[in-house]
Amino acid sequence: MTVGRARTRRFTTMLVVAMAMVTAGCATPVAGEPRPRQSAEDGPERQPRQPGSYQYVAGLCEQLDFGALDALSYIADRGGSDTHTPGSPYSATNCRLLHSGPGETRGNTSLRIEYLPDPAVGPGTYEQHLEQFRDGAKETSRPEGDWEQAELAIGDGVHPTAVRMLMQDGNLCLRLDVALDGLAADDQVAGILPSIADEVRELSAT
Repeated sequence: MTVGRARTRRFTTMLVVAMAMVTAGCATPVAGEPRPRQSAEDGPERQPRQPGSYQYVAGLCEQLDFGALDALSYIADRGGSDTHTPGSPYSATNCRLLHSGPGETRGNTSLRIEYLPDPAVGPGTYEQHLEQFRDGAKETSRPEGDWEQAELAIGDGVHPTAVRMLMQDGNLCLRLDVALDGLAADDQVAGILPSIADEVRELSAT
């Protein structure tokens, strides 16, 4: 076999192999070329978070962990009341804590939870509460969390510690208020309230 024929046959073999690789989808991309983006068929896409759906929980006030508030100011008494009729599209829960100590520290914590008929009315309910919620506050902020919207307000012009939180997610809307005399602990309380709101969501999730 001559050198010319050998080169021709080797070239032909390499060409056949390259064409087979392209046909099978195994061709190596040229350096510097952008790789194609993954299509929806290639794998699941990350979906945007959907608003939650929540339902009334009997005895919720007794299930919630208020330990962080108790460590800050002793909880001498706690109680709750519900507005709930089986089959009704609306329910509400009210929790109350009475603080006494240490020293001359006294105060109250209140939590109101509304379970609305439909997630669609959640944002409107939140907006209705917002103006009264902000009344008297010296500052407001947006706490981070896995909810649709929430706001923290600090100060009421009366108590050394006055912090409240309003939160809405889906058909759940809650307001949490802490007012203490004899103790200045706005920052500590502001760091505690979002975790309580999160626990309400977890216990009420359907």
